[in-house]
Amino acid sequence: PCGGKTTGQTRLCTFFENMGWK
Repeated sequence: PCGGKTTGQTRLCTFFENMGWK
């Protein structure tokens, strides 16, 4: 989940989630 993060961190989190870093 990528909730409560800054814009840059959310983009990175989304990138990792796409790789399977739930």
